Amino acid sequence: METHDEAEVIIKKYFPMLRSDSRAMIENILSQGRSFRETAELLGIEVGAARVRYHRAIRQLRDLVIQGDHKLKRIQDNLSRLEERDRSILNLVLVQGVSPKDAALVLRVQPATFYKRYERALKRLESLQRESKD
Repeated sequence: METHDEAEVIIKKYFPMLRSDSRAMIENILSQGRSFRETAELLGIEVGAARVRYHRAIRQLRDLVIQGDHKLKRIQDNLSRLEERDRSILNLVLVQGVSPKDAALVLRVQPATFYKRYERALKRLESLQRESKD
């Protein structure tokens, strides 16, 4: 079961990806606390139609979350297939948010060397992503 904080992160990440009419339905019912009747009157539709639209919007949000989870799982699987050096380079920049220049200092290499290694690690990850997509 997800905590309130996890649900909030999910909403912030996936909510903008919803169609505008789906976002409006969820905002009216959940964020603004309107009833199905009030929402239906506001939109000029039947109460039953408001219920259906709301449940479709929730289903669309759920599908986006599931799809995102599958993509994340595929990325994690492919990261684990990379060599340790590639994983640590990508982890520093993509996960921890360290700038490439600072990451070069952490790894005690020249910035140009780090950039080249980072570029190669990204290409290897992209290649694995393409392979696993097929």
